[in-house]
Amino acid sequence: MLVRVELGTEQRQQLMQRILLRGKGAIVSRVIAGGAQPVRFAERMEPLDARDSGWAFSSGAEPEGAESDPRSYTVVTLSRLVERFPALDAILDAPVGARYRLDGETFVEE
Repeated sequence: MLVRVELGTEQRQQLMQRILLRGKGAIVSRVIAGGAQPVRFAERMEPLDARDSGWAFSSGAEPEGAESDPRSYTVVTLSRLVERFPALDAILDAPVGARYRLDGETFVEE
């Protein structure tokens, strides 16, 4: 039996990049991580290191002052977030600087 693996095709490279990205961490507010609120806002920033996706997610319902309190946020892998919020999968390949908001059941660019 022969097995053929194509590693060099553009399609294969894109698939591998998607898999690698989804294993990286994202900054998520604790109200999302704890299940109290859904993701409503997404922003792609420059990743800090190889484990960082560059993504940050918030709900818009964080407690007052949360944006300046690092304890209000945690790191969650993108794959875990996509399991909970499948609509995120459509935007994760966006470039640094992209910003989205939830509109109904899809994310739209701001």
